Amino acid sequence: QGQEPKYLNSPESLVYNKSKVLYGLYHAKETIKDEDAVIVMEGYFDVISAQVNGVKNAVASCGTALTPQHIKLISRYTQSRKIYLAFDSDSAGLRAAKAGGDVIKEIFSNLGNIKQYDSSYADNSNSVCEIRVVSQIGGKDPDEFIREFGAEEYKTQIKNAPLYLDFELNQIYKNLKSD
Repeated sequence: QGQEPKYLNSPESLVYNKSKVLYGLYHAKETIKDEDAVIVMEGYFDVISAQVNGVKNAVASCGTALTPQHIKLISRYTQSRKIYLAFDSDSAGLRAAKAGGDVIKEIFSNLGNIKQYDSSYADNSNSVCEIRVVSQIGGKDPDEFIREFGAEEYKTQIKNAPLYLDFELNQIYKNLKSD
């Protein structure tokens, strides 16, 4: 289609292993600890835009799928393991969110329950992980969303992000509806 990519990812090498690196972690790790949450984005520009505009706990998976090594790295900095998946809102981003959520679930499934519901009357304190999916309005990526609507509106999107289970059910419903 002749469209140039927004950015090109560096290839794997002996000194650069994408499955073990999270872009922006060095600058985000203190905020991840303070807020006890991490926002995983898809690209470098998403993280740069987020961090420059005050969303300081954002990291990127460097153009590769979220891996068990990424999740283990994140777990060092967030005690509650609250992980927001904020990939692009296109079909590839939705697939990446699904795959990333599945990886997270698989890693923590042997440790206990993953938070499955929001409720003020139920005790969720025994959950070992909380996965949420941030969606950007109009199919935008986080960088575009922040530039158009601002960081405060993006923080609202994060605050209102549904649990991964709700995201999964919504995707299943959309697939059934389109068949």
